[in-house]
Amino acid sequence: MESLTINWWQMILIFLGIFGYFFVSLLTHERRLTALETQVPMIREDISEIKASIKDIDNKITALIERGC
Repeated sequence: MESLTINWWQMILIFLGIFGYFFVSLLTHERRLTALETQVPMIREDISEIKASIKDIDNKITALIERGC
């Protein structure tokens, strides 16, 4: 029966590999969150413009109905 020998540098490489994987995963997750956070103000601005356009269209339709066209 042979014994399994593990060198200290193998353990360090395994530890660094696992740590590196989680670190890269964390960075990817943070990048996604940052991208979403920077898009939120632009999305709000676009929604405000759409609401203003809807109000303008509604006012024009109301004016046409009142004129009887």
